[in-house]
Amino acid sequence: MDAEEKDIALINKYLDFQLSEKELVSFEKKLTTDTNFFQKLQTYQQSETIVTQAFENSKHQKRTEQWDKILDSEEKLEKKHIPWRWIGGIAAGFILVLSIWQFNNGQQEPDINTRIADAWNKKIGLSYNIIRGENKDSIRQIIRSAFEKYENGDYQKVITKLKDINQTQEAYEDALLLRGLSLYRTGNTTAALQTLDSLIQHPTGRKSYVAKWYEGLIYLDEGNLKAARQFLEIPSDNNQEIKLK
Repeated sequence: MDAEEKDIALINKYLDFQLSEKELVSFEKKLTTDTNFFQKLQTYQQSETIVTQAFENSKHQKRTEQWDKILDSEEKLEKKHIPWRWIGGIAAGFILVLSIWQFNNGQQEPDINTRIADAWNKKIGLSYNIIRGENKDSIRQIIRSAFEKYENGDYQKVITKLKDINQTQEAYEDALLLRGLSLYRTGNTTAALQTLDSLIQHPTGRKSYVAKWYEGLIYLDEGNLKAARQFLEIPSDNNQEIKLK
C-alpha cells in the first residue's frame, strides 16, 4: 500500500469513527503539519456530503440499490467492490488535482486588474477634502467643490467648473490634475493624457510625480503596458504593489 492509499484508508477510518484514541491524536497532529493531507480530508468530506445529498430522494435510492445489486454480483465474480465513498473520493481527487493546478497557474501571474484598482483607490495627490478657504468663491474652495463632484462621478461638471482657472492662479496645477482625471473618466483619453503631460512639464513640478502616477495608471487601464512602464514599476508577483518609478 503506497502513501496515497494509506492516506485514503486513514481518512476513511476517521470518517467512520474507527480510529483509536492514539490514532486520533496522530491523525490530528498530521492535519496541523501536513497541508496536503488536510486538503485531502476537506475534499473527501465535501465529496461525502455531495454523494450523500445526491442520493437522498427515493428515485436516487432505487438507483443506488440497483447499483448495489450490480456491484454485489460483480463481487461474486471475484471482482473488486468499490465503496461509494471511494467513488466520491476518486472524483474528489480529480477535483483536488485540478484545483491545485489552477491555483499554481494562477500564482504565476499577478492579478494586474486588482493591482490597478488598488492603485487608483490610493487617491494619491487627491487630498482636497481637507482644503479650507475664507469663502465659497475662493480658489481653494472651488478646488474642493470640484473634488467633491469628482468623487460623486460628476466629471463633466468638474471640467466645466475648472475651465476658467489659469496659470497665474495658485491652484492651477490642482485644477489641471482634476481636469485631466475627469477627462479620462468621461472617455476622452487623449485629452486626459495631454493634460497630464502638461502638468508633468509644468515649471514648478509640484504635481509632476502625481501626474506621472495617473498617466501610468491610465496606460495600464488602456492595456498599454510598455507606455505604463515609463512611469510605473509593475509587480512581478501577488505580494507587490504598483509603484512610481
